[in-house]
Amino acid sequence: MADSYKVLAQSAVSSTSSFGETFYTCPSSSGDAFATRNIVQVLVSSIVVCNTNASSARTYAIKVVPSGEASGDKNILFNDRSLAATGTEILSIGMGLQPGDTVFVHAQSDDICMSMFGIEMA
Repeated sequence: MADSYKVLAQSAVSSTSSFGETFYTCPSSSGDAFATRNIVQVLVSSIVVCNTNASSARTYAIKVVPSGEASGDKNILFNDRSLAATGTEILSIGMGLQPGDTVFVHAQSDDICMSMFGIEMA
């Protein structure tokens, strides 16, 4: 199968708990719905973060936990990063993910939306 350029994930991020929302998990080659696609790795090109609140800045956080590892502070990429009212930030990240690696997100309020773009490589 050819590489697939795509929107990997999109979400209006929940503010319920710290890093409580799984944003994206790199498909594994066995044991899940993507097994037939034989994904070997994913290259995340960018993450777009938008604050839909018209009057207040909001904060967001992003964490990446490699497959099989316990989640901890060492996994945080962005922590309580502030985004101005109606602001949009494009994070050109160039991050590789292996099967089972998971991206977690958190926001101060439900006003933060995120989209992640990249390539799923077979």
